[in-house]
Amino acid sequence: MIAARGIAKTLAMSALEHREEPGTLRALGLDRAGVPRVLRLEALPLAVLGAAR
Repeated sequence: MIAARGIAKTLAMSALEHREEPGTLRALGLDRAGVPRVLRLEALPLAVLGAAR
């Protein structure tokens, strides 16, 4: 229960911090499918670290 809350909190903070990032990634040439992939790859280690705390 505590670990799930930590994961949810970490992912929520990551999402709030990266609101403008999809537009920047698209402007740099990333396709539509690449934006969620990059964000997921970034969120995964954050979730693991958040759960470990």
